[in-house]
Amino acid sequence: MRHFSIAAIAAFAACFATPAAYAVPPIEAYGETPEIRSLDISPDGSRFAFFRRQDDKEILVVFEGGQPVATLDVTKVKPREVWFQTNDHLFVVASQTTKRWGGYENGQVFVFNVKTQKAEPLGSKVRAFRFYNDGMGAIIAPTDKPDEVFVNAWVGDRGDYPTNDLLRTNLETGWAEIVAKGSPNTIDWLVTSDGVVLAREDFDDKSNLYRLYTRRDGSWKVLYEENTNLPSMSLIGYLADMSGLIVHMEAGSSGVDRYDRVSFDGTIAPFDFSTPGAGTGFIIWDKHRKMIGSGATGLRTTRKYDDAQLTQAMNSIAARFPHDQISLVDWTNDWNQLLIAIEGGATAPAYYLANRLTGAFGKLAPQYLRINDQDIAPVTLTEYASRDGLMIPTVLTHPKGAGAGSNLPLIVMPHGGPEAYDSLGFDYFAQYFASRGYVVLQPNFRGSEGFGGSFRRAGHGEWGAKMQDDITDGVNHLIETGWADPERVCIVGGSYGGYAALAGGAFTPDLYKCVVAIAPVADIPTMLEHEARVTGKYSSTSEYWKRVIGDRSSDSAKLEAISPARRAKAFKAPVLLIHGADDTVVPYNQSARMEDALRAAGKSVTLVKLKAEDHWLSSSETRLQALRETDRFVNQHIGPAN
Repeated sequence: MRHFSIAAIAAFAACFATPAAYAVPPIEAYGETPEIRSLDISPDGSRFAFFRRQDDKEILVVFEGGQPVATLDVTKVKPREVWFQTNDHLFVVASQTTKRWGGYENGQVFVFNVKTQKAEPLGSKVRAFRFYNDGMGAIIAPTDKPDEVFVNAWVGDRGDYPTNDLLRTNLETGWAEIVAKGSPNTIDWLVTSDGVVLAREDFDDKSNLYRLYTRRDGSWKVLYEENTNLPSMSLIGYLADMSGLIVHMEAGSSGVDRYDRVSFDGTIAPFDFSTPGAGTGFIIWDKHRKMIGSGATGLRTTRKYDDAQLTQAMNSIAARFPHDQISLVDWTNDWNQLLIAIEGGATAPAYYLANRLTGAFGKLAPQYLRINDQDIAPVTLTEYASRDGLMIPTVLTHPKGAGAGSNLPLIVMPHGGPEAYDSLGFDYFAQYFASRGYVVLQPNFRGSEGFGGSFRRAGHGEWGAKMQDDITDGVNHLIETGWADPERVCIVGGSYGGYAALAGGAFTPDLYKCVVAIAPVADIPTMLEHEARVTGKYSSTSEYWKRVIGDRSSDSAKLEAISPARRAKAFKAPVLLIHGADDTVVPYNQSARMEDALRAAGKSVTLVKLKAEDHWLSSSETRLQALRETDRFVNQHIGPAN
């Protein structure tokens, strides 16, 4: 194993020296995608790989000895992630937007050979292989041969229903063989390096049959099954000693989500690894889904590894960065070299390398070349009480030196999901506006993930109601404490956050001076109809939305009442809508419908259509366009702050 020294770290880092500090970084520094991302270290520690954005190009780069040894232009695909499978082979995950069956973002894994500098689709030489495989690559596992892997992929002749099969694939030749057949209903696999199928997970939306199988002893055996339109169990990974599987169980009568251990004899028992009943725990696994530790979510994520010395090493690093989030990104096979990402309220996002043998520690590469540590706006983790007493965990990003009584213009940024959450880290939207003198509120309203199952389920059926009240109460809290100027408040959000922004304009029209909604849900009944057409009226997806939002049939009056597009006359604030033309999650016509409703009501509205953009602002060009449009709109109506 090659071990990097302080000098070697410095030599690598010198390749990404940032330019002279700006008085304030330009908007391009925040709005464009990171110049360095998805950094990974090879199993023996001799190489690094990452995506490098340079102007309008995106390049996969492999470094060795402080110098690039291989490159690949990935500009024409949507590169999502890269990692080493062997010292000479990289997996590159990419995606493409397809409009088939209502629209999907389909993924594919490519193998990049460092020696030949050629990339080939993983497993594409198997007969009837479906080139773009949604979710393919999620459970890749090594075999007992260094140049082969196990991977799941959709396989089927044209006109047939494809099956999700387990393949053994050669990284050098691309040839693959099916080692275990799945079905059209197979959703997940787990396999060991010697080919033992630990688990296969199936769910049939039509018959509502969920099953968890194993072939650990050579023949298929059902470990668990239930008849349901929304399974309570989901496969997570397996224990390090391979004595059982780990599954997540949705709350039942106990009201507490939990992790269970499923033994290979079919015995199911609670898996106790964190505070009982907290509901915020999660499993940490390696690239092949083997458990290596556990953690707890919240405003700041904490992790504890099965290796006590590793936990001690990570805690020691975290102590040096008390205002930031520390994440273990990758490691060498011997666990002596740790690749770490650090970001938060004091440190610009960057990758660091720690050597457990030599004690060497240093910055490898910044993610944003034009944003330095001194440019980072402080991030305060706090909470406030909603009107019914529920405490709302909150992220507050603000200019340096600001505090209660500063009376700043306020940007309210509810997150998407809605079952996602905001926590300590680098948010380019929040950091940009804080750098311009705004205070940015990111409330984790009820219904957010990350704070326990009860908190998450408290949002079910509360779109436009208590979830929206939580956001309103956060705004009023900042006004009452003097943080925010009540005459300069704008709400900005994407996806569900876009819905919340529009709901703010519709249901609390006197609170906001402007509304920005990016890829928003605007009309809930038509959105649910779209989901039913795409996934099936009785699918698990439709059932999920029924639980979270409401039933299209029995709750139709309520769903219409909480749809901003049907309350356009109530708006007072001007509205900016931004939506990707290729959005396969929330259709573009949701924004078009909102624009039509506002124009018909004589309201001020602007709709910006992002060409060839998906739901996630994946393109550097359109991401910057969205930030520029938002900046212009916000400054026009409540700014400038500085």
